[in-house]
Amino acid sequence: MKKAIILIAVTTSIRKSAIFELKPKHINPDRDREHVYIISSDDLFDKGNIVDFKEIHKDVYDILTLIHGNKSENTPYFYIGMTTFDDTLKRLCVKANIDYKKRRISVHSLRKAGTQFAYEIGGLRAAQMQAGHSSPTITSLSYIKKEANLTGIGLIEKQNNIVFDELTKEEAIALLKSIGNGTGEKLKKEAKKIIESRHI
Repeated sequence: MKKAIILIAVTTSIRKSAIFELKPKHINPDRDREHVYIISSDDLFDKGNIVDFKEIHKDVYDILTLIHGNKSENTPYFYIGMTTFDDTLKRLCVKANIDYKKRRISVHSLRKAGTQFAYEIGGLRAAQMQAGHSSPTITSLSYIKKEANLTGIGLIEKQNNIVFDELTKEEAIALLKSIGNGTGEKLKKEAKKIIESRHI
């Protein structure tokens, strides 16, 4: 159950209160994509917000189904309290040697992590949609990790990139395939652009 809460918080970036209100009646399979489920409800999303639904992968939906069992579709998935989960998150931080007090880790941090991930893959608009903000300014000021001294870092990184010239083609391909998270998704997106540009 705790794993599912973390997955929902990061992948959807919905409010903490909405996570704990989530019920089977709020989730339906996508008509066109086999492995996608749609979370949609006026109960979960603020009226007037830019986003009124969220997508989750079938693997996440399967975990939710396992947790829920045969209960009514009006029964929430998560039957632990928000405060109890906050305590769980603190214990996980201690176990991972993360200073949750100094870094102010909370369920809201998971929402921010999902928004940051969307930003790294798709830019500010994607981050805004992930957070569900009506204004990209809110997303930029409050949710996106600030970067400083990009020129200085970029110059050094350019020098460090020389190591890639020494890789064989097979080694470079193996390296690219091994990269996960946001960086891997960005690379796949750029690779598709390169392939598509061949046909123009």
